[in-house]
Order: sequence, then structure tokens, then C-alpha cells
Amino acid sequence: MLGQPTGLTLRARFLDRHAVVGSVGWDFLYRSVALSLDYRFTFFNWDFVRYDTTVGLFAGGGVRLGAFEPVTQYRRESWVAPGFRTPVGATLRMRPLPVELALVVSPLGFDL
Repeated sequence: MLGQPTGLTLRARFLDRHAVVGSVGWDFLYRSVALSLDYRFTFFNWDFVRYDTTVGLFAGGGVRLGAFEPVTQYRRESWVAPGFRTPVGATLRMRPLPVELALVVSPLGFDL
């Protein structure tokens, strides 16, 4: 996972359209450890048989947890910040390789 946050992601796929994705990373903006767990549903797949690849579009929902440093400029009241997220994006799966590339954004997030 590259971006904001940067870290590692692990995906477990069920029935080719359903997946559970967990990630752990470092958030450079808030200087924190960021954990997330998402359910993603792939609602559209394009199969390119000639190149043995698949491009998919997905949407889902999940939870996140941030463990923050006590930095006064960000005005966080607690060291821990739980919340919800709504990831949407696209994936590129190349079948001979066990690697999948994804572009993910989470436009709606809610802190508790």
C-alpha cells in the first residue's frame, strides 16, 4: 500500500467477487499507525483473455483504527481514533502472478 497511509495489505477472496482486505500502515500526516479491515464487493469485471488479466471495479465498507502520537498541533483528544470507511476503486489482476494491483480511495470516513 503506497500513499496515505503506506504499509502492507493482505486480501482474502471469496467466490471471486467478495473479498476481505486487512491492512496496516504508517500515516505520515498524523504520525500514527493505521489499521483497517474492509469488505469489498467487485460489481464489474473485464476479462482480457488474450493477456490473461482481469480489471475489476469494487465498492465496500470497513472499519479503521489509528493509534496517534500525542501531538498538540493536530488537537487529538485521545491516543486512539476508531472509525468507519467506504473504499471504492479498481483492481488489476494478472493471473500467472499472485499479485494484484489496486487503486483505492475512501471518500467517506467517519471518526467515532
